Amino acid sequence: MLEKSFAAGCNLLFISALLGGCAAGTSVKMKQDVSANVTKKVESKYTGPKRRVGVVDFENKSAYGQSRLGQAASDILITELVKTGKFIVVERDKVNKILEEQKLGLTGAIDSNTAAQMGRILGLNAIITGAISNFGVRTTGSDYLIAQSKRQEATCTVDIRAVDAETGQILLADSGKGVSKVSSGGFLGMGTQGSYAESIEGDSLRAAISQLIENITSQIN
Repeated sequence: MLEKSFAAGCNLLFISALLGGCAAGTSVKMKQDVSANVTKKVESKYTGPKRRVGVVDFENKSAYGQSRLGQAASDILITELVKTGKFIVVERDKVNKILEEQKLGLTGAIDSNTAAQMGRILGLNAIITGAISNFGVRTTGSDYLIAQSKRQEATCTVDIRAVDAETGQILLADSGKGVSKVSSGGFLGMGTQGSYAESIEGDSLRAAISQLIENITSQIN
């Protein structure tokens, strides 16, 4: 009788420890997948002439994210242009200031007159404008008794125009599409309760813009 009681007590302690370990040490796994054509690293330093370009805040035509997506897209483009070593990119604040002073508008299309004014004042060779024409986030998941999983996918389409700052001629019109995916999982209702993973916003934008850099570099020379 004593042996049976002892064995039962051991089993109870083992089960309690197992449940306690699951609750306290929740297992969470995260995986992220970004579809991007990453800008190739410059193997040899570019020594040729650099073109002066200005980047205008992108217009967000989607129903998501308001103006912050447009600002994020223009920042990403500036970073990618500088990384090529082939451009002198005028600070965005200076470009926006000129647009405000000349009452030319902060986003949207740049016509030939606007391009000429900006080119003359800032000494630009080209102006790049853009728009986020599509942006969306889809969330799916599963919820079982003790295990849960969640998957999020952000997709976007970015359109750009490069305009000659002297003639107003459109040098390039192109579009890129970016996709970013993230998945997570957990046990006992923990680990998947977080809201939308904001990092996939920037990742999808960068994926789309990275596809455009090669064409920009070849057309603005």
